[in-house]
Formats: sequence, structure tokens, C-alpha cells
Amino acid sequence: MRAGLLFVAALAACSSKAAAPHSIAIEDVIAAEATGILRSNAGSAPLIDALTNLLGTPPECWTKLRAGVRDVLQVEEAAQSYQVLVGVPRLELEVCARESLTKFGLELERDGELTRFRSRLGGGVARWAGDVAVIGTPDAVSSAFAAKSPAARKQWRDRLAALPRAQFAVWRTDHLFGVLFGDDALSWQLVLTKLERKPTLQLHAELRASFADAAAASRVAAKWSAGELATAMAPPAGLADAIKRVPLTIDGATLSATIEDLHAFDGVQLDLPTMQQWVLQLLTGPAMTGSAGASGATPAR
Repeated sequence: MRAGLLFVAALAACSSKAAAPHSIAIEDVIAAEATGILRSNAGSAPLIDALTNLLGTPPECWTKLRAGVRDVLQVEEAAQSYQVLVGVPRLELEVCARESLTKFGLELERDGELTRFRSRLGGGVARWAGDVAVIGTPDAVSSAFAAKSPAARKQWRDRLAALPRAQFAVWRTDHLFGVLFGDDALSWQLVLTKLERKPTLQLHAELRASFADAAAASRVAAKWSAGELATAMAPPAGLADAIKRVPLTIDGATLSATIEDLHAFDGVQLDLPTMQQWVLQLLTGPAMTGSAGASGATPAR
């Protein structure tokens, strides 16, 4: 489902004027078996950017709504994903939807606590709890609202506390480190607070990966420091040199890296569009199927 379409669903969900239920904590709509979370603010969320581009010249109501969004998450499960938006009042969205979405042929059908929607872009469902909107397929939204144990809720509350609202923040349990360096991480987390391309590629980011044991973390660190990539996909020019410039810290089975100097990549020529295409191919390749913790190991926090 396209990102723009998903927010069309959010706007669609506002059509009912029934009293909204009480809002809930974000951890209450994170599926217990989620394998990844992408978190961003309203100013950098791919979902919101997609809708803004879709609208062309956004109406004033959209600008106001965007300013009020407090949190945006994409939650990934093994075979599906859904979106969570926090800070989107239902009645205000109703008015904005009427102003903005008529050209997309939006059709709504209330089905109990769900709002089903169809448009020329596709369809889906949305469910609300106060100003928290969950948008996706019926199965995905049902998974988000499924009852969770106190332990599962605490686990996700702790993980979200360690995953700040930033330009880009992601937590995953996939095979990325295995594909790149030969050893899977039980989980890894990347927080990007700044990304610029002028005059050269500059960024501020923090990475943390937890492995099954200290030996695996050490093997990855050695290959990282040497710029040795295990993937069969030829990396973009300059990537190995850029990786070698990032210092690592090892604490037992946890590997951490922080780029604080925004000029860390001066002299390294990385074409960002090429890099993005390579990363996309890497993440969607067959070697990335499934989660690293699926074999029975519990993904680390």
C-alpha cells in the first residue's frame, strides 16, 4: 500500500462524527510480534511527505494538521506493516478531507469501529483511539489492537523510549548485519538526527547492534574496520572507505557507532541516489527475508 494512500485512509477515518474513544499509549498498538519500527517526526516522515506531494499545493487545513502531528511510526511484522499517527484530531481531519481529497474519488463505509475506504489509489481500513490513528489492511490493524501481555507492553515501552523522535529512527530484527558482515544481529537500531549533502555528504547518526555473543560482535567490528562487506551485491563506489572512517565501540555483545563530526566523510564521494537504490535492493533481497530473532533467540532491546 502506498504511503500516500495510507494517509488517505487516515483522512478517511475522520468522516464519522461519533465520539472518539479515549486515546491510548503507543505501545498498546505495537504488535507483540513486530520485527521493526521506523519512527520519524512530522517534518521528515515519508508518509506525510508523500501526501504533501500528492496534494501538490496543500490546503491551509493540511498545513495546520501537519504541524500538530506528534509522532509517526511504521510498524513491521513478518508479512505485513501498518502506520501509526499520533496527534491527528478526527473532526479536523474530516473538514480537511472534504477540502482536499474529492479528486481521488474517496468512498467511505463505516463498519463498527472500523472505517473502510476505497479510492482510485486503493483501499484499506483505519481505526482510531482518541488522536491515535492506526492505518493498514484489516489484518494489520487487528494485529495492532490485539490484547498484549504486561510484559509485551513494557518491552515495547522500553524500546520506544530508546528510539527517539528524530529525522529518522529505526529498530529492526532483520538480517542486515548478516548480509553485510556475515553475522546476524539479534536487533539493531539507527537514529539519524541530521543528513545534508552540501558541500559533501554530512550526517549525525547513532548505531547500536546487539549480537548473540561477544565473538560475533568482534567479528563484525573487524570486518567493519577493514571495510570488508560480505554481500554479493557490489557496493556503491566509496562505501567501503566511508565505513572504515566510522569508529566503533564494543561492549560485550553490543556494537555501537556514533558519527558526531559532520565532516566525517569529507573526501569520500558517495552518490546519494545510487546509495539509496543499493540499500533498497539490499533490504528487499531474498537474503533479508524473515527476522534474525526468528530462530528462537529473543531480540535484544
